[in-house]
Amino acid sequence: MGVDIFFLIIFSILFLMMGTSGLLAILNPYLYWKLTEGWKYKNLEPSDANLSMIRLDGILMLLFTVFWLGVLIYMKNSFGSG
Repeated sequence: MGVDIFFLIIFSILFLMMGTSGLLAILNPYLYWKLTEGWKYKNLEPSDANLSMIRLDGILMLLFTVFWLGVLIYMKNSFGSG
């Protein structure tokens, strides 16, 4: 029982972080770039291609999060009720 709760808490935190990161990348790729890469450089702006790739990465992160969240819910419903 304790392992199930630990597993659920860890994956909930992971999904929350990944989903939030994906949403930030989709909604504001410039801020995402600034937080992840921009702090390393002075007087440098990301290219349009870089911002597009960040937005695509955000979409993939969000899809990955939704998919694995669905798998986790399915597993919990299938195996947790027995």
